[in-house]
Amino acid sequence: MNDYLVMIFSFFKFGFGVLLLAGTTVLAQESEGGGDTGTKNPDVEEFHEKWSQKVLEGADRVDSFFGNERFEEDSQQTRVKVSLDYESIEGESDSLGGHVSAKISLPQLSNKWALVINGDEEGDFDEADENDIDKSLALRFNPFSDVLKSVSFDVGIRKPGDDYEVFGRARHRLTVPYENWVSRLDNKLYLHWDYGLEYDGKLDFDRGIAPLSLFRARTRLRWWEEDSECNGGFCPEQHFIIYQRMESPKHAFAYEFSTYFQTDPDDGSDDYVDKTRFRVRYRHRTSYDWLFVELRPTLTFDRKSDYSPNWSFLVRLEGIFGYQPKYETLDFGPEKYLDD
Repeated sequence: MNDYLVMIFSFFKFGFGVLLLAGTTVLAQESEGGGDTGTKNPDVEEFHEKWSQKVLEGADRVDSFFGNERFEEDSQQTRVKVSLDYESIEGESDSLGGHVSAKISLPQLSNKWALVINGDEEGDFDEADENDIDKSLALRFNPFSDVLKSVSFDVGIRKPGDDYEVFGRARHRLTVPYENWVSRLDNKLYLHWDYGLEYDGKLDFDRGIAPLSLFRARTRLRWWEEDSECNGGFCPEQHFIIYQRMESPKHAFAYEFSTYFQTDPDDGSDDYVDKTRFRVRYRHRTSYDWLFVELRPTLTFDRKSDYSPNWSFLVRLEGIFGYQPKYETLDFGPEKYLDD
């Protein structure tokens, strides 16, 4: 079993390197302007340009609909989100809890400043623990942001461990649409007064699958200077998601397969796989544009339970106040151009 997991982890490291190389290659090709296009078919080039643009638009739509932190963080609008969760976990008592997060834009400061309450990561698909919610109050400066790239800086107070402390954060995001794919590199670096450094890096690849789906592959690498997190090592993650829209833009599904690793397992074993998770998310917008209901059945295989299957089910009622994108369509790919 251990040899098998070591082989999987070695393959993961190789795959992570390939993803980074692929992302670098795409960025290089973009920066070079695609090279000599004199011999290329202009109709094919136009099709690829429309295709990549549709994938980019589709990724934005699905992220906004599912409350993904990237979309909420990039928007320069005031937005308050209130959620109420009921969760049932096999072998544990049912729980009921709520959460409030907000981003308050300060338009008098050239729309480059915002007040951020309790972060903007809750709702992202790759949270390993639904109770791992950012508790913070920060002032954010966003000197530059558009659909392809963004830079922002935060300063405030945050609770990364047991106590609140002063922190700073720098973030850089770069998105490159290229032919059938959209690649997105997102780096966040935190500096806490006592807790130390924290790094969170993500590399996404999105592709529209006509006519109803969007595929996303995400590689994530997390590291903390504080040894109590990830046992002083690295915590890589690998996620594969298919987002499926329905005929009505009020409904959508997300099918997720995620694996969480630890380079230095906290139990001292060689089982680098910390947990594997299968999850389905069904999200429904009610007759009120600002009110959503979400269902999340989940099956988890955790090292702590010797990889025995464990079921959980979460029901979320979520209200969004302030900036709310319209969902006339949830097209995830270039469907409208396939027959051109």
